[in-house]
Amino acid sequence: MPSSRHTTNAYDLADEFADLVTKLWDAWEPDAVVLDRETPMFADGSKVHPVNHVGKYFRCRGPLNAPRLFLTFRSPLSSNG
Repeated sequence: MPSSRHTTNAYDLADEFADLVTKLWDAWEPDAVVLDRETPMFADGSKVHPVNHVGKYFRCRGPLNAPRLFLTFRSPLSSNG
């Protein structure tokens, strides 16, 4: 059985990961994708913002190279979720 400390660290890591992913997704404004074939332009760069996350478990410079995917997930076994 995992120790309470190990479980707490795992939840801390998961919380930071979820926060980071949210920051990366939120870096794209909802209307950033323009898909203009004549220009050609996929996205308006002024609507995609940098992310510079430095945390306990993760360090990331963003943004992502694609907009948000509409996925949600959570553990049905977690008392934290």
